[in-house]
Amino acid sequence: MLGISMGRGIVKIKDMFVEWSTVADAPVSGLMSENDALAYIDQDDSVNKIEKAKRCIRLVETGTTFYNRTAGEMIAWNRAGENETCLSDEEIYQMLLEEAKKLPKSIMASYIGVVSHPRAQALNDITKAIRIDTNLFDSEVICLLNSASEVLTDDK
Repeated sequence: MLGISMGRGIVKIKDMFVEWSTVADAPVSGLMSENDALAYIDQDDSVNKIEKAKRCIRLVETGTTFYNRTAGEMIAWNRAGENETCLSDEEIYQMLLEEAKKLPKSIMASYIGVVSHPRAQALNDITKAIRIDTNLFDSEVICLLNSASEVLTDDK
């Protein structure tokens, strides 16, 4: 059963989103696009459709799905750094970008929301079309497409 557990929600950092834990007071996921964040909320079967809609509205209006705090307030009191030190939103963002760089290059661009390259834009368009009929996140669809592309173009 998929669900955002108690003490977790989505928080916007710069132009991307992360799952945030109020227990850890830190991100507990990598960076997500807005589409992935909204899909994550939509796939949460622990709440009804009305609550899902409210979470989406809060995310757009305040930058977080949490009821009582804005994204800025969540980030201001974080323990995301080494030895639970508080990091700025820029430091958290850069830390998560560094983690993204450790991913295979074929999915890194989709993971950090880069779509300026023509192939990345085409993958983004295909991903949106596939997501309409599946329960996969954008990054999962792009990973599958990249894997298929590598198999089809492998000269071995």
